Amino acid sequence: MTLKFRNTGFRLFALLLLACSPGFSSTAQANSRTITLDSLTARPDPAVIRNAEGFYSLSFPVSDREKPLGAMLDLHLINSNALKANRSQLVVYLNGMVLGQIRLDPANNATMARFKIDDAFLRAGYNNLSFKVAQHYTDNECENWGAPELWTQLDLTRSSLTLEYEALPVRENLADLDRLINDRVGEFSLTLIRGHNQVSDDYLYWGSVIAQGIKSRLNYVPMHLAEYYQPPLDSKTADHFGIDPKQLNGDAIIVGTQSEIRHLLPEPVAAAVTGPYLGLFRQELSPDRFILVIAGRDASEVSRAVKAFALIGALAVDSRETVIRDLAYPLSPALAKPSVMFGHAYPLSALGFKTARLALDAPRAEWLFDLPADFYSTDDTTVGFNLDIAYSAAMRSDSSIQIRLNDVLVSSVQLRDESGAHYQNYRIDVPLRSFKPGQNRLTFDAVLTPLYAGECLLPQRNHLAAYLSDRSIVSFPEVAKVVSLPDLALQQATGFPWVDNATAQQSAFHLLDPSSDSIVALWSFIAELAAHRQTQILDLTIDQGSYQAGKHDVFIGKLTPSDAQQKLAGAPVVVDGWYQIASPHRQTHTPTLTGFFEWLERILFSPDALPQASTIRDDNALILQTANWGKHFVMTSYFKPDSEDKLALAILTSPGNDLTKGLEVLDRQLGALVAGDTVIWDSEGRLQATRYRDPKVIGHDNAKMTWIMHFSRHPWHWLAFIVVVLGLSSWLIHRVLSAYQKRHHA
Repeated sequence: MTLKFRNTGFRLFALLLLACSPGFSSTAQANSRTITLDSLTARPDPAVIRNAEGFYSLSFPVSDREKPLGAMLDLHLINSNALKANRSQLVVYLNGMVLGQIRLDPANNATMARFKIDDAFLRAGYNNLSFKVAQHYTDNECENWGAPELWTQLDLTRSSLTLEYEALPVRENLADLDRLINDRVGEFSLTLIRGHNQVSDDYLYWGSVIAQGIKSRLNYVPMHLAEYYQPPLDSKTADHFGIDPKQLNGDAIIVGTQSEIRHLLPEPVAAAVTGPYLGLFRQELSPDRFILVIAGRDASEVSRAVKAFALIGALAVDSRETVIRDLAYPLSPALAKPSVMFGHAYPLSALGFKTARLALDAPRAEWLFDLPADFYSTDDTTVGFNLDIAYSAAMRSDSSIQIRLNDVLVSSVQLRDESGAHYQNYRIDVPLRSFKPGQNRLTFDAVLTPLYAGECLLPQRNHLAAYLSDRSIVSFPEVAKVVSLPDLALQQATGFPWVDNATAQQSAFHLLDPSSDSIVALWSFIAELAAHRQTQILDLTIDQGSYQAGKHDVFIGKLTPSDAQQKLAGAPVVVDGWYQIASPHRQTHTPTLTGFFEWLERILFSPDALPQASTIRDDNALILQTANWGKHFVMTSYFKPDSEDKLALAILTSPGNDLTKGLEVLDRQLGALVAGDTVIWDSEGRLQATRYRDPKVIGHDNAKMTWIMHFSRHPWHWLAFIVVVLGLSSWLIHRVLSAYQKRHHA
């Protein structure tokens, strides 16, 4: 007994020592995080499940960098008090497996339920959480299955999911980059480390491309960047990285030329930099985090390496390190996915839509696509859809498929044939003015009702289905390229004009000060522009200079008096060293001017056409003052001095403010932006958007529209033109008649 006690004690002592060791605690320590279910939805709409049978589903991520140990689901719901308790229930599924069920009690209709989830239910990637209800208000079969009292509402704000997991050590293989950086990791923190104390234009370019590569992998997951200069450490050894782990808050990337970052790298890694180099390594004190080295022997090789990082795909490299010999990519400004071009027709399959089955358990199909920012539409311009639709028999003739564009009903398809049908060319025309620049969402919602007759019979609903084929064709008309600028709301929706399609060669980006938060703000802004286009933008011009002729200019950083007078000459918020603010004062209502041909066509052929809406413009009082914005942030867009079609954008704050955090606050408030040229906001999210100057309408590559806009803005020019034409016509007619008279009546 004594020997057994001693052995046991020795084992416990050994296990205690092992548990206290750094390697054991970093890899085997259990962690947990809690998320509310409303954070898993795209829109904060109430989750109401209706009808006798209904369902609601959402998905939550489990990172590839984690081993799930289990989870806890806390569910809050309330159901109708008209339900029959013995026939109404809610069943919870995870990845198709039943987690549990709840009886829907009409008397105690507010329920809080807790479900323990075993690790066997969880998997890396997205996990589907579904709620399916059976709701009845009577015990017999004579029941309206779509009665309004059949409902259950899930409180997604109070409901939560707590995931327990173990952080896995990083596998040192570049093929795992897409596992380490993706939209399943949650909020992602990354630190860029430079080995030179001076901020060069090359470094700004490298960071911007790296930020795009990170953002493209994260999709809509928040990205938190940081950067700093790491001087040489006296304690560095030849086989270890020369960085201070206290400076890191997550993963890290070391970027620079071989000479700049040699003191940061282990000697074998520094010696391996024989060209554009990528290497993935595990952090020594936090093995669940990585260090990515992007290097080269000179600046051009580093540029090639960062481009390779941004473009490289999953499973492309099965190695810890690689040297890029060559890099080729299309230089033409091709469209980014899933954009469309006017004047083209596409099958929906070419734009990412897959054949959809619309039924009671999945009544909606959705298609997302992007339109250019600079298109002009007349009243009679339409987008045509030639739909390929099939639906089953035994449905009532009031069944339909409702078509919504950006949540607004634009058309519907009545499924009137009770024997079922297949429409291979069902034509629908949607006015182009219903579309908006940037991303549009087209949804097809099925409203399907069974056909049954006689007394109270059990209705059959399993056959209710309609199919929308991806062979359907959408055709976009030829339009003019016209846009009203400056417009910050348009910029936030499309990135225009700083990026156009998939290129930024028409723009130049300038850093006003070398502080770390301003550098990260510049990178984050460029990454957001690239995210709008869903591609990497590599033809960037980034420096710390001033206006560039023939380009749009973007300035980001802390505003100083010298910058206000030199680099930002012409900005509406700064005039001759004074700070100018706009205060709402009154409005001006201006009728919309049309070109002569449109006016003539409307008078002669379309007297009942839709009238042109007037433009309502705020007239602001402008106040010059000595006080600056203090802790506030400013974004303003304006036409460059001495330029008719080139703009500048300035994202500014006062010295001492964190511009990176300011942009993060603005990103959460983008829905509040309206058409204007200036927005001022603070760290609490209070926002004021306004317009300092009148916008200009700019047309591109369309002579007809250019002349129409010119004569619309200058009607006296058109009158003078008509007088000249009439005078010349009269003179020519007089000469012809005089010549005829001389020949025949001399």
